Amino acid sequence: HGQLQEMRKSLVDAHDTEVEKRMGNTMFSLSIVTAVFLPMQFITGLYGMNFVDADGSPSIPELTYENGYAYFWCLQGAVFIVCLLIIVLTRYASEFIDRAFRVLKDCGCRQRVNRVQEEG
Repeated sequence: HGQLQEMRKSLVDAHDTEVEKRMGNTMFSLSIVTAVFLPMQFITGLYGMNFVDADGSPSIPELTYENGYAYFWCLQGAVFIVCLLIIVLTRYASEFIDRAFRVLKDCGCRQRVNRVQEEG
């Protein structure tokens, strides 16, 4: 009877772990999408507002440019690319730092690495 309860608890723990892992992956994906599209949404909201003076003329110069629409999309594309680059570079930097700590640990510098990790 005790062994069955222990097996049940082990299965429940494994299931909970899998659910948490899936939820973590989902949250990570949503965070990436948000990090990419939130700045673009801000720009769209900014230029979507009505910027007109009392006489009805546009009050920000970008609205009077002949190719303002094309400039807007160029800005959006540039923001999108910069956000993706930041995400990619951050990920590679994180992997590089993790790899460097593993190499230092393997070299026998364990005390110094552990102290640095505890401080950071």
